[in-house]
Amino acid sequence: ADASYMAAGSTSDYLPAVNARAEVFDRKEGKLLYRELYAYGFNGAAAKETVTLPAAPECKFANLDAVVSQATLARKCLVDGLEAGASHCGRSQALTWGRP
Repeated sequence: ADASYMAAGSTSDYLPAVNARAEVFDRKEGKLLYRELYAYGFNGAAAKETVTLPAAPECKFANLDAVVSQATLARKCLVDGLEAGASHCGRSQALTWGRP
């Protein structure tokens, strides 16, 4: 996973950009059983098969100075992005493997 802040352009708001990949392998046969890509917040170049998860409105910053001056909130937004991806992954795997 990687986590940072990105803006689409010089006048665009900064959003958290959390990208992660979840994979499940069959250890015996070495086969990939499941793969999902996640993008939370900014997803400028996300692949077509990427699950995009929107960032909370309070995670939008007018500029990089605002990100730095609100470091506690900025960090929380990055952690929220990781947790959102993990939560979605858990639900997706439960559906894939037939578990509630």
